[in-house]
Amino acid sequence: MKRRLALLALVATTSATRLRSSGRAGISAVGSEGLAVVEEQVQELSRSRFQCFTGPGRACKVCKDLEDRTDHDQCLECNDGYKLKADSCVPHSCDVESLSGCRDCRATHERTADDQCGTCQDGYFLTKSFKCRPFHCDATTAGCTTCRPRSELTKDQQCVTCRRGFKHLPDQTCRKFVCDLEQLENCQTCRETDATDDHQCQTCKPGFRLIENLCEPFACHTGPLEACQRCKALEERIQEGHCESCNPGFQLLDGRCQAFSCATGPGSACQSCQLLQNRTEDHQCLSCNRGFKLTHDFKCIPFKCEEGSDEKCRICTQQEARSADGQCYQCNPGYYLTMDLQCSPFTCDESETFSGPKCRTCRPQSKRTGEQQCNTCNDGYGLVNDTCKPFTCTPGPGAGCKACKSQMSMTGFGQCAACNDGYTLTSESTCQLGSENWASNSKVLRYAKQVVRDLVRHLDRNLDGTIDSKELNEEEINAAIQRGIAGLRGGIIEGQVDSVPSIVFGAADADGDGLLSREEFKALEAREHANIPVSSRFSTLLACLQQNNDELMRAKVAKKINGKLEKGVVEDIEVGQISRDRLYRIRYEDGDLEHMTEEEVRGVVVALADPAERVMTVTGASEEAAVLKRPAAKALEVVAEEDVEMGVLSSKMWLNGTGPSEGQGEGRRSGGARRGGASRRACCAEEACSC
Repeated sequence: MKRRLALLALVATTSATRLRSSGRAGISAVGSEGLAVVEEQVQELSRSRFQCFTGPGRACKVCKDLEDRTDHDQCLECNDGYKLKADSCVPHSCDVESLSGCRDCRATHERTADDQCGTCQDGYFLTKSFKCRPFHCDATTAGCTTCRPRSELTKDQQCVTCRRGFKHLPDQTCRKFVCDLEQLENCQTCRETDATDDHQCQTCKPGFRLIENLCEPFACHTGPLEACQRCKALEERIQEGHCESCNPGFQLLDGRCQAFSCATGPGSACQSCQLLQNRTEDHQCLSCNRGFKLTHDFKCIPFKCEEGSDEKCRICTQQEARSADGQCYQCNPGYYLTMDLQCSPFTCDESETFSGPKCRTCRPQSKRTGEQQCNTCNDGYGLVNDTCKPFTCTPGPGAGCKACKSQMSMTGFGQCAACNDGYTLTSESTCQLGSENWASNSKVLRYAKQVVRDLVRHLDRNLDGTIDSKELNEEEINAAIQRGIAGLRGGIIEGQVDSVPSIVFGAADADGDGLLSREEFKALEAREHANIPVSSRFSTLLACLQQNNDELMRAKVAKKINGKLEKGVVEDIEVGQISRDRLYRIRYEDGDLEHMTEEEVRGVVVALADPAERVMTVTGASEEAAVLKRPAAKALEVVAEEDVEMGVLSSKMWLNGTGPSEGQGEGRRSGGARRGGASRRACCAEEACSC
């Protein structure tokens, strides 16, 4: 710049000198043009004087053109490692301390820009622009489970360990395993996330299995027993030994042949099994245990037995004892056990029009204990041990028949058409001594009820309306009966004493003909209306006490009927009015009734009743606590049954002042066996005695 100023000064001096020599006239002519010329001359002079040298280092590699120079050593291009700065060449700068990761700078002649590094520190790498950039590692994108420390990185994404599905390469990077199906024979799909190396197979083509990353075909062999009878086609196999069909005695389960199982044992298990080759399913038996039968499919099922009513079993045989269905151990009432252990009903033929031994009506099915057991018979026939037998009659002397009725007209055994001299034919067609003079039923009954009422009031000492076991004293009852008989003797039957007190009102029979005439009854009625006090229960209670004193009363019996032991108890004693023979009525546990003589009862008796039990039958009460449950006014029930004209005391008439009207109750008593003429039954209430 100084040179330029010096040149300008020189030019100016020269120009001024020339102007002075030419005079003032020349100044105006020179003007601005002169200054331009001067400037141009100055520049030309300067260009001819600015020098520029080329060379290595800081020297220019290429100088600026001469006309472009404004100073010495102005460069157009610099040598390697240098840059132009104000037309001069200066070296590219490089400060290691200020450069991150730079270990040393690049040689000056090698630099193409500032801050170019020659080498980098550990963990950094040199870019193409000679910059040091740190290696980086992103575990997510690198496939690492753990990245290498930065100081140990020699490249990006270097890992210590790799994630599943990634392979650890020698350069410490991780990459996904690769799989090329073309390189894997019979492989269908590759392993992905769980692969442990390249080209690993996940699944094989149908008919092949994976063994150590190789697809091997499923083997299958045919042969006897559990081997296949026929194998599956290779492409259909999914396992070793995959069978299409099996040999006899074997079943196909999940593609394999297994023998049909069979076990022996008790109950529904087999007693013996079918041979293996004959089995078509599990548990096929050759024979069964007792109580079980073999079905068409060779299974053992129990013989069935149903318990119930009618022809069903009352009790079935035990399972192991059965040899067929429906085999019973015990049958319901009215049925018997056959040889094949079936329950069959006792049959009975009925005929209402047929005159013969057939039943008119049969016993209810549940009451039958044998075949052809009748409930009622046709005309001319009567029940004997539940069988209809023809009525018979044998003429004889005395009370026997002079002439018998025809069989078809008989309603009972021993019925007469005519009697011997001195005997009268009763309404029951029996012969009795004397004439047929009868008292009114209702009047006789009223007197009897009054007598019993007085006795009850006499016994009810505590006046609580009931009679307990302490009040019902047998000694006092006997004394009361004797007082009642004495009262009748004094007021009605003077001088006449009935030798059989059990006959109701027998003491009133003044003429001793065994009959109560209307005159005799009128005397009895007059005494009743005269309110003569009588304090006994009279003959009714006496009859009851006589029954209680009989050791067979309430006795327990056991009798074998149709092969079965039936148990029962003597519940009543019926006494023939004339013959005085006794018939014992047996009630069995199934409700059936039977009459027996004393000899027959003693043949089947198993236990006699306690005397206290015969006197008192208050169920569930002890001797001290037994109390009659009916009020005293209704404590006793007259159940006296007599022949028609003698007066029937109905079993449903309580001693409360009521009784049958005149003529009621007249009719014959059917059913039951009779001995020695009409029988009667005198009994007190079930709470008072056991009649």
